[in-house]
Amino acid sequence: MAMSRVERKEYNKKWYGKNKEKVILKSRWTELAYLAGLIDGEGSIFVARSGDKLHCLIVAVANTNKLILEYCQNVFQVGHINKNKRRNPQHKDAWVWKTTGNGAKKVLRYVYPFLRIKEPQAKLALMYPVHKTTKAFTEEEKQKQLIVYEALKILNKRGN
Repeated sequence: MAMSRVERKEYNKKWYGKNKEKVILKSRWTELAYLAGLIDGEGSIFVARSGDKLHCLIVAVANTNKLILEYCQNVFQVGHINKNKRRNPQHKDAWVWKTTGNGAKKVLRYVYPFLRIKEPQAKLALMYPVHKTTKAFTEEEKQKQLIVYEALKILNKRGN
């Protein structure tokens, strides 16, 4: 789903101000399209859960190249990078860039127009209610969280 003209105008103001050259605009769009491809191919969009409690919305990208994950972190200015433990000593070290909550929503808002494979997951994730504390959620928001969680679980099931 492409951005509307109004959404694109707001997006451009946010990133470029009013009088930036179109070349800069194109390079930023290209950069976001590249990062969307990285999320499509190497990323995950999901809601973490522990027992009865839904914890948070997460966008994660795993790769053996830490530099590309640092690039993601620098572009979006959110998230952290962790090293995954190797299960097999013959495998390379793997790294995961992960952002949660409002940071995850920020990333998805920027890359959404360019996503192909994970577009349905991103659309759902952008509807997920996010607050600073879990105490702030109304019953309606908790119900919406559960619906989004279940829908993402189905979309993320292996073989889909």
